[in-house]
Amino acid sequence: MFNKDVFIPLITPFTPQGDVCRHSVRQLMQQLQPHATGFVPCLTSGEGWLLSPSQWQDMVSYCVEFAAGKPVIAGIERPSTSEVITYADEAARLGATGIIFTAPFYPDLPQAAIYNHFVQVHDQTELDIHVYFESELCRNKWEVDTLLTLCAGARVVAIKESNGEEKLAPHLRNIRRMGVKVYQGWEDKLLQYDHDGVMASYCNLDPGHCAQVINHRDYGENTLLVERCRQQGIFEPDWYKRVKTILFQQGVIATDLTLDALQEAKHHAHASTPVSA
Repeated sequence: MFNKDVFIPLITPFTPQGDVCRHSVRQLMQQLQPHATGFVPCLTSGEGWLLSPSQWQDMVSYCVEFAAGKPVIAGIERPSTSEVITYADEAARLGATGIIFTAPFYPDLPQAAIYNHFVQVHDQTELDIHVYFESELCRNKWEVDTLLTLCAGARVVAIKESNGEEKLAPHLRNIRRMGVKVYQGWEDKLLQYDHDGVMASYCNLDPGHCAQVINHRDYGENTLLVERCRQQGIFEPDWYKRVKTILFQQGVIATDLTLDALQEAKHHAHASTPVSA
């Protein structure tokens, strides 16, 4: 019996007009349901840092609608503490069971500022908090002591480990002893150390394969999974575009458009519009 979690950081499917495609969200989530512990919309795989407020709201709302009672952890990728709190309030209103967010998007913050950011959000929401432990988006380096202190918060229930540093392994074990779950965010590190489950982009394509690897500690299947990820571009900077293209080719989502592509098309359309004399 599987005892490790599979939380899926969903891609965000769009219509050609740039709206979140409700039909595509429903089809994708129905396909993933058998192997999903829960769903995580609007995180980095879902282009969360680029979504407009209405796109974010629609994506979270559709996920709650189609989750079939499974947890929905709303990703909040906003630069400031006040924005994260505003989005957390909206996530609660929409029916999310938790939120996941990282440090503020201001480079080289002192550790006290990172800690205070999380404390302020923690004290302003009643939702479960998942810590998004990463540095690429927020451009801040976390100290281990900061992470350990954060995990003592009453409603901090889990972290997504996306830093990928091997030296963190013993500290992650300590975090688990505190009763906080640790989810692995890298497909090529699923068997690097023990954890409570996976929250990685490849789960959009084959959550059952991820579940098999982590629950059976199957090194042969892990090697195969990592090779598939390389072939499918999961480790490339535009991995979410690669995932969308595969899902589009499979007929699961209506387009493989990303927000960058939509904005570029809008720019070209505006540039080519003739100006009245």
